[in-house]
Amino acid sequence: MDRSALLLTAVRVGSCAKVNAALAAGADIDAPILPNGWNALHFAVRMDRVKVVKLLLTKGAVIDAMEFQGQSALQIVAQRRGAHLVDLLLSKGASVDAVDKEGRLALHYAAASDGVAVVKRLLAKSSKADVDIADGAGRSPLHYAAAYRAGRTAKLLLARGATVDATDNQGGTPLHEAVKGGHDGNGALHVAASENREGVAKLLLARKASLTSANKEGHQSLHIAASAKSDCVAKLLLNARAPLDATDSPGMTPLLVATAANSTSVAELIVSKLISINRIGKKSARNASVPHWMEP
Repeated sequence: MDRSALLLTAVRVGSCAKVNAALAAGADIDAPILPNGWNALHFAVRMDRVKVVKLLLTKGAVIDAMEFQGQSALQIVAQRRGAHLVDLLLSKGASVDAVDKEGRLALHYAAASDGVAVVKRLLAKSSKADVDIADGAGRSPLHYAAAYRAGRTAKLLLARGATVDATDNQGGTPLHEAVKGGHDGNGALHVAASENREGVAKLLLARKASLTSANKEGHQSLHIAASAKSDCVAKLLLNARAPLDATDSPGMTPLLVATAANSTSVAELIVSKLISINRIGKKSARNASVPHWMEP
């Protein structure tokens, strides 16, 4: 068995004695031992071998050494939500601001993996301390939390002031990916409405997402909720005072859209809201085109 294989086996089984033996036999502590370029430290943090990690650092392992994709040990462990190892690496001087070949920091990886404790530690230690810091594609940590549906880190990032409407290099906004891929003119709240994603819509509304922004067809979020029969999101939008008289490109109000889509529950919510604010007299009722199944 060659020296690299000896070190690989020692790390895999978590034996400090065998690690020492491999190093004594001449194994290079920082040389790759796996095809992806991982060295002993990368593999040890991935395997959660805390004692081996401590030993390797004591023996002089380069803490910010990068594997073939440019990831450091800190970035690897950030993907695993390993707060205890993050603490260890940071205490030994690991760079929280190191980036891989795609420009991603450990913070981006932690956000994607829903590692709340890790995100908190990284934000506290970062010299840049920028919750919106972008990778090479212009994607912020919130983009990653959204794309991987990491709800806990999304909430944390929003609480720390992450920008909901920040755009990446392709024009995509945070939380867009959480509900639907692609960029078709819909904003995050539009997409949440189309999928009846109540939790996502709550987050967006809490961060003052626009109720009046329209997509390429002139649809505001309430139009989309009406068309998609998204009653949970429609109720949130109505409570947030989404415009009831807004018209899309063909001139349809949300109630007309709900009627056309046979979206009974959303239409009832809209009519109830109209009544509650005294906007549905005989004239407004005619203009709103109340569905026949609601007529007296």
